[in-house]
Amino acid sequence: MRQVIFISILIFASQIVLGQKVLSKIDSISSNEEVEKFIHSLIKKKKEFTLIADSANTQPFYKTDFDNNGLTDLLAIGSLPTGYTMSKGRDSIIYSFDTFIVMNFGKDSVKMMSLGKGLMPDFELPKITNDTILTLGQKKLIFKFGNFIEFNPRPKIYKIKKIEYQTSPCYGTCPVFSIQIKEDKLGIFKAENHNSKTGVSIIDYLDDKASLKETRGTFKAVISDDAYSNIVDLLNYIDFPSLDENYSVNWTDDQSCFLKITYDSGKKKKISDYGLIGTYGLDRLYELIFELRFNQKWK
Repeated sequence: MRQVIFISILIFASQIVLGQKVLSKIDSISSNEEVEKFIHSLIKKKKEFTLIADSANTQPFYKTDFDNNGLTDLLAIGSLPTGYTMSKGRDSIIYSFDTFIVMNFGKDSVKMMSLGKGLMPDFELPKITNDTILTLGQKKLIFKFGNFIEFNPRPKIYKIKKIEYQTSPCYGTCPVFSIQIKEDKLGIFKAENHNSKTGVSIIDYLDDKASLKETRGTFKAVISDDAYSNIVDLLNYIDFPSLDENYSVNWTDDQSCFLKITYDSGKKKKISDYGLIGTYGLDRLYELIFELRFNQKWK
């Protein structure tokens, strides 16, 4: 799943209200070096972020208000070191090109996300078609439901009766669980392996440095109105019946998930997704379901 990082930062410049516009740290950024330093401060493990070079076809960063909240957001296109490979007897650094977006929610709070994990030549340059819609290849993306998802100008409304979601093991510490939610908001959560609130990286797991306290067992809860509405509204917005039944990434040892939606007069939609990034909308749906494991009152 595309990595999504929630970070609260200290904004040194005082905020100035100018009409509907609130000036923030992002507004004061004007150079490539300042963007790189800002992104670097938000990335875990402090990996060195490098903007792509200016060209006639694109610029390395943009500032706009993607969610129309009166605050300036930042889009930055660049690369991060992601590993090493042996070349002519020497280690060479592998770089991953990506588009990072920092959403500004005010009160010293930002949310940083990436639009993909592709290595060149799979990486696609984004274009801002207006202040709120991004074009990435053949996709138009909009910030809704807490992340960028495929833009749908005419969403449909389906009568969703039941949502069933299940994950498989992977070569590592992927959470293995299932969640079922009925129309009356009654949820059943079955936790099998690696369901830790803080999460455990494979490095920490192998080094035995992390707390391996896990949630295991079968639990029930009435899903909160906000959480349930967010999931159902997102499913309707992405027009889930029109999605493919099978998605798969082109690498190995990843996790699969299985989604089954019962809707309208007993219709069923099944989706199998190896890699958990079938679409941007599905990626956000999986995030919301993963979050249910620890933001509901399970008993």
